[in-house]
Amino acid sequence: MSFCFGLYSNDAGVLTTAFEPFAKDLMAEDARRGWGMGYYQAAQPLFRKQPRSTDAELFFADKVSDLRASLLLGHVRPADAVNAIPENTAPFRYQNWFFSSCGQFSNFDELKAEMVGSVPEYMRRNIKGSTPGECLFHLFLAFLNDTGKVNDPKLGGQVAARALTSTLNYLDRLMTTNSASAAPLA
Repeated sequence: MSFCFGLYSNDAGVLTTAFEPFAKDLMAEDARRGWGMGYYQAAQPLFRKQPRSTDAELFFADKVSDLRASLLLGHVRPADAVNAIPENTAPFRYQNWFFSSCGQFSNFDELKAEMVGSVPEYMRRNIKGSTPGECLFHLFLAFLNDTGKVNDPKLGGQVAARALTSTLNYLDRLMTTNSASAAPLA
């Protein structure tokens, strides 16, 4: 089973304490398919990724024990994930943005060209992998770019929510047109 999670704390020094109540829920019984984390440390976006892990069981609590970060985004790849390389391992990053998602949709290979073609060229160069999640992230960034606020450090939640809604509406129209279907997305 794949999953993703986010954790925010107003004090980077207490991340492990803030993580503690969720530690049992945020473990993977089979993490060999890979996992990743994105976090901000001293205002810098950083990664830890294991596209192919040797961890039979993954305890994210162990992986965050040495972090001083106020925001953490984690992801475990689905069991049927292919191309276990860093570029296909979430979370994905663009400048100061991190993104992770769970869920798949059919006919991705047929939809990918149109999805990627809707992303501005300067953002498109950032697409390194071959996953639906990374394309979805860049569609979100494209809609956010339309607001002129993709680089706004004080971006309001309503602006981001509208860009995400536009992304999902676009995806829904594209899938309907191409007779594709989606599993629930998170």
